[in-house]
Amino acid sequence: MSDSPFPTAISDHSSTAKLVYVVLESAETSLTQAEIADRAAIDPRTAREALYALEDTGVITRDRGLTDAREKFYSANK
Repeated sequence: MSDSPFPTAISDHSSTAKLVYVVLESAETSLTQAEIADRAAIDPRTAREALYALEDTGVITRDRGLTDAREKFYSANK
């Protein structure tokens, strides 16, 4: 058993991806890319790249906004 706080699926990801995962895991609701970037104090483009990597791994989920389908919300799969 690993002592890592991260799922095994992201153990090889960048530190930024791990930070984004921690932000999502600790959030009480789904967050937008801008909210994630703000909470993690990283550039929005960097957040987007981390989100794509995490989504490809399957540890986060992306949902569309109810009022604006262009808006995306992200959450950790707990």
